[in-house]
Amino acid sequence: MKAPNNIFKNWNKVCYIRKRLVDETGITLDDYGNEIQNYDEPKKFLLNYQPVTNDADEAILKTYGVTSEGTVKALMDIKYLGELNQYDLAYLYEANPSNEEYDGQFANYRVITAIPQNMKILVYFERLTKI
Repeated sequence: MKAPNNIFKNWNKVCYIRKRLVDETGITLDDYGNEIQNYDEPKKFLLNYQPVTNDADEAILKTYGVTSEGTVKALMDIKYLGELNQYDLAYLYEANPSNEEYDGQFANYRVITAIPQNMKILVYFERLTKI
């Protein structure tokens, strides 16, 4: 018996990604001259994301200078190549961008890296620390 193509879709969860604007319109200044990063509107994705728990993933993360504590990984279809960049904001684990007073107010993760694989993109997210 052949396995259905959507066998892993049962693990997908809703995720929002807010793309960081990197051109001259992406940065504004506050009243004191400090830079404020601007982000595009959030885009909804269905992803199977899981916490990083093995040594192989930890070795990859160390090359980026990141520990695995609070790190999540996901696989995305290759068609989304170029949709994610380093430091884009992510809303994982039922976080939602609706009713934000400013960009990224409710974001709880950010993209560390998006590594193209053969047919997928391996994405690592780092948990944000809120003050």
